[in-house]
Amino acid sequence: AFILTFTVSDELGNESELVVNITGQYSEASVTVTQIDGYTAPFETDPLVLNLEDDDNPDVDLLQFSVTIATSLVDDGAVAQLVIDSGLPMETTVESGTASWNVALDNGPHTLMAQAQLGGTSGAFISSSTYNLIIAWTAPTVSIEDPLDGLWTNINVIDVTAVSNIGEGKTVTLNVNGGGEGRAEYTAELDADGIAIFENIELAQGDMPYVLLAEVEDLAGNIAEDAITVNLDTVNPTPVITSP
Repeated sequence: AFILTFTVSDELGNESELVVNITGQYSEASVTVTQIDGYTAPFETDPLVLNLEDDDNPDVDLLQFSVTIATSLVDDGAVAQLVIDSGLPMETTVESGTASWNVALDNGPHTLMAQAQLGGTSGAFISSSTYNLIIAWTAPTVSIEDPLDGLWTNINVIDVTAVSNIGEGKTVTLNVNGGGEGRAEYTAELDADGIAIFENIELAQGDMPYVLLAEVEDLAGNIAEDAITVNLDTVNPTPVITSP
């Protein structure tokens, strides 16, 4: 608020004063992401997770979704840009204070930021906040490739190989359950080929069937499992002569 005081005087020294109160409101131009897929701002989680059920077109590769922004004090027809992972901007125009894009992203963490141009083609861009996403458009998988399910062995230390699609460096967990007396847990990282190798896994509870359960979890919290049974038999057979 401002107070302006005007004072006038005549030749005889008589004065008169006028006081004017001015209240002003200042607004800045702004860009705000209001909707990502079916989720409306303010978003409940950071990062926002887009899962299989959020895919607008599951018949094509990558997760398809839309992004909508609202602008304030931005002219209709102004350039609006969506920047994904600090890459090249996707351009459209502002209409009635909004703009939207259709986006396709692969699995993993991503960032997005929107911006709009002020004052024509030579004007500066104003930006929204940056939003964090996790995309999970394919279900995780895991399988134990070696040993084979149903293996019989007389060696109580084995190696186990598992494969998964959740990505290099991610963790595979292997649980070895020897008949209800507790279970051992091991972890191994996937290599660039999606292979995790567990070395020197001990079947430590004596001769019995052992259930080996491999489990993975992707960034969106989706879980996949695979289980096999390995039978340990270290007792030598006893021959019996029954005849003559």
